[in-house]
Amino acid sequence: MTSTPAAAPGPGGPAAPGPRRLHLPAGRAADGPYAVRVTPESADWGHSSLRILELAPGGSHTFDTGDSEWIVLPLGGGCEVGCADDFGHGTFALTGRESVFAGVSDFAYVPRDARVTVSSGGGGRFALTGAR
Repeated sequence: MTSTPAAAPGPGGPAAPGPRRLHLPAGRAADGPYAVRVTPESADWGHSSLRILELAPGGSHTFDTGDSEWIVLPLGGGCEVGCADDFGHGTFALTGRESVFAGVSDFAYVPRDARVTVSSGGGGRFALTGAR
């Protein structure tokens, strides 16, 4: 599916952008450890990111937040989120949920310029949502 934005204003205005891709078929946005990885650059927008991290039981994944703030949101399963930055280190236990249909989940906020480790004893699927 594509969307064609409205035409640019009259003569001398900016050129009308081309169609934007609004649907990514399964597997199309996979990258490295992420089942889905959408960045502001890949989506052609300015500020938000989405990664879906799938961890096997006992698995963990570490990433740097860089210039973005992140939310770790369990889609299925629970996890521990360790976060270290210039102000210290903290670990948060997220109970999570069985699935997205099981109710609201707890979540963790992690700041920019930090190193984050998500680990899960039982495995799970976790949304990592970022904003610049």
